[in-house]
Amino acid sequence: MRKIAELTVKILVHTLARCPFWLLYLLSDFLYVVLYRLGAYRTKTVRNNLNRAFPQKTAIEKNRIEKAFYKHLFDLLVEGIKVANISEKQLCTRCTVSNPEIFDQYYEKGQNIIVVIGHCGNWEWASGSVNLQIKHQLQTLYQPIKSELANNLILDIRSRFGTVLIERKKALRELLKASPTELVATNFLADQSPYELQKAEWVDFFHTSTPFFNGYAAIARKIKAPILFSKIVKTKRGHYEIITETLVEQPADCSNAEIVARFANALENQIEQQPFNWLWSHKRWKRAHLSPQANQ
Repeated sequence: MRKIAELTVKILVHTLARCPFWLLYLLSDFLYVVLYRLGAYRTKTVRNNLNRAFPQKTAIEKNRIEKAFYKHLFDLLVEGIKVANISEKQLCTRCTVSNPEIFDQYYEKGQNIIVVIGHCGNWEWASGSVNLQIKHQLQTLYQPIKSELANNLILDIRSRFGTVLIERKKALRELLKASPTELVATNFLADQSPYELQKAEWVDFFHTSTPFFNGYAAIARKIKAPILFSKIVKTKRGHYEIITETLVEQPADCSNAEIVARFANALENQIEQQPFNWLWSHKRWKRAHLSPQANQ
């Protein structure tokens, strides 16, 4: 029964992916009304997060951000489905890399690089689009899920445009044995809550001591790879711009804590510039009470 349900989902995804954008965005608008306006999907979490992050904003301002976020959230859902059918030309037109030369300079030096991003914009589109527009081979980490069919579906969609997928726990091993003839850019979604708090870096993030995982910092220091921060900006519905800057040129000269703090600061600045564009529906501060500062 489970396999039948999973196969049905696969067929549905590929069928919806063939729909034109205007029809998919109608579906997004429908989901906005049903799941948000009527169903109040995760509104408690979103409102708690917004209140924590923006105590200086008025209730009207936070309500405006909330509504814009939910419109964006359901756009992300249908855009994620569209990845199964979107063309290379459409993807690169709708998700542009504004300054590929920043990648090129490291490619010309023969350096592998680490790229860190937050859950802003459309990170799924960004992965495929960046791989099509830079000289490095892009590889990105993923966490396997229990359903084999669903896992394979996600992997197939995410690798459509040549992005190499690496299981998260194998990241260091894969980077250490990287081919000297093929330069790689390894992408980390670096704002996820870490599984092991004892290995986390606690950083001030929107007025709260917040745990961040530091794996990418440790890896960058070990392989001496510069760390770049990519900001995914939503320019209009269905269109994004990826703006990249060097976050740490010489990771070996920094501690993990210093690197993570730089990322958290860059991410916070990005969110403040476009508040609706971050994933407010996850419980990012659910373990803030376990902070070493809170227990002093």
